[in-house]
Amino acid sequence: MHSLLLFFTLFFNSPHSLQQLRELFPLIGLSESSNKKMMELTENNSQLNIPIKKAYLASAKMASAKFKTFPLAKYQAFLEGKNLLEESVALDKQNPEIRFVRFVIQSNLPSFLFYSQNISEDKAFITKSLPVLKTTDPDLHQRIVNYFGKK
Repeated sequence: MHSLLLFFTLFFNSPHSLQQLRELFPLIGLSESSNKKMMELTENNSQLNIPIKKAYLASAKMASAKFKTFPLAKYQAFLEGKNLLEESVALDKQNPEIRFVRFVIQSNLPSFLFYSQNISEDKAFITKSLPVLKTTDPDLHQRIVNYFGKK
């Protein structure tokens, strides 16, 4: 039974696909092509863990607001992404990567959107998770350390 669980964990958490999402994440608000690529990877990739996939899709949907023309379309894209991101967090509250995605999003949104209530909580959780991530997921650890170093 344990080996079956390990197989499914490895199969559904393809490191190659996750690596692509991590590389695209900082670019989704900078270029529409990167944003579309993130949406394609998350909407059509059944190999990713569902909560992580949903978090990255949510981030792309929120960032897509930047590329919309009409204010209502911008706000709808933001709301759709926000709801997806909160679903993702609810599905896996102990996942530091999902919490990092939410932290980055909330830290960079304009204050008039009133979506910043989890910044302190997420930062504390992420910081507490860093020692474990250093050995379990060095790539994510380095990305988080680099992000915090820029702030």
